[in-house]
Amino acid sequence: MDGSAAHKVLNGRHFYEFDDFRVEPEERLIVRSGRRLALSGKPFDVLIALLKRRGQLVRTDQLMVEVWPDTIVEEGNLGVQIAAIRKVLGKKYIETVKKQGYRFNGKVTEREGQFHPGGPRPRQRAAAVWALVLLATLCLVAVWVWRAKKAKIETAYPVSTDSADARSKYELAVRYEFEGDDEEALTALNEATALDKNFADAYLRAAFISNQLGDDDQAAKYLDQARSCDGTRNEHQRLRIEALDAELTDGFTEATKRYRLLVDTYPNDEDDLYNFADLAMQSRKQSDEASAALARCLRLNPTNPPCLFDRMWLDVLNNEFDKAISLHDSLKPNHYPWLDEPFGLALYGKGDIDRARNVLTALSRQSHTHGTALFTAAREWLADIDLFQGRIAEGSDEIKVLLSNDKHFEAAIHYLYLSRVDGLLSNRSGARDMALKAVEESDDNEIRIQAASILACAGNFPETDRLLKSAGC
Repeated sequence: MDGSAAHKVLNGRHFYEFDDFRVEPEERLIVRSGRRLALSGKPFDVLIALLKRRGQLVRTDQLMVEVWPDTIVEEGNLGVQIAAIRKVLGKKYIETVKKQGYRFNGKVTEREGQFHPGGPRPRQRAAAVWALVLLATLCLVAVWVWRAKKAKIETAYPVSTDSADARSKYELAVRYEFEGDDEEALTALNEATALDKNFADAYLRAAFISNQLGDDDQAAKYLDQARSCDGTRNEHQRLRIEALDAELTDGFTEATKRYRLLVDTYPNDEDDLYNFADLAMQSRKQSDEASAALARCLRLNPTNPPCLFDRMWLDVLNNEFDKAISLHDSLKPNHYPWLDEPFGLALYGKGDIDRARNVLTALSRQSHTHGTALFTAAREWLADIDLFQGRIAEGSDEIKVLLSNDKHFEAAIHYLYLSRVDGLLSNRSGARDMALKAVEESDDNEIRIQAASILACAGNFPETDRLLKSAGC
């Protein structure tokens, strides 16, 4: 792919908006209130066909021809795709006109916009990693270790423990986090809370790290533990708990309000400024707020690792690739390996594919010192590049390497990806096997629905019905 093609991918976008949903056809992306939703494949194609003719009756035969132009499929297949769409959007938008077709109801605005993922947070494992286009689906928060004079890492406020050993473990966790090894950071925080079960700050830090890694269930557990600590919560902790809780349970809008209150009350706390910016980056409308928070953070501390990374990532999201590359180069020779992720994507955006591939390949080799998350992120991006260039076998091999390294949910996503690739290659038995492996790896209903969609396309309707029933559809 040449540079102009890559640049086109990352620039102007055509999209639809209705209520708090945003659908981007070219990027095969659907977001609700800043949160990416799991809808892809044929269900996504059916949704786009209906959005194009919103308010109009679209006959069943029209949809069949548009969505399956070169394939003969049974009409029941279309019903499977409609069920998958309703599972994600709710039932009110798509009206069934008996024995005729379907109609999309709702006030839809059609717009043109700029490259922006609108959903996945840095370090968050997005469910769309197997998509066959370049998506800003995952970006692990890069970090840059403070090496100058090997200064002791300090937090912006005192941590809540009387145990010297627990405090030492906490400081070790912060060091690991700023070295890009979140897995070791969580281990150290767990050791800290084992030494002091009322260590609210340790639980809180673990909750924020888990949230960044996309493990919201674990983040909620840590948050509950922070709440249950006796006599150790102060106002700052309370506001941080409320902000993260809103993000996990109430969605983008309420979380934004909570984080604004937090940074207004504690305007010089670097962690709070970073977390607010990280959330605000999920919405193109809050891009200026994210930029302002990052600017303040970097004025307070020009070497703050997460804020440096988010600054680079925000430049990439805004298609300002030269700025991201310039910032990366200005940090040498002290730059930390994680910064190579947005650097590689900026090179990709400029069409420098070979150099981007080299940077991401080198990044993946840092896992022996910085944990498996770095290896996984780099390899997923390399798979996306392979697929974007039509190198399906190479992209599949990248994903297969990850299967033994990822926890169950991510492994399920990778199996779905491989299943879709087999489907594209008309390997129906392979598509079936990979789809069923995905279901074996995860009990998540969205995984079942996506697997059912793949099996329906492969003509395996008994398995399709079984999976839809088990998902409650």
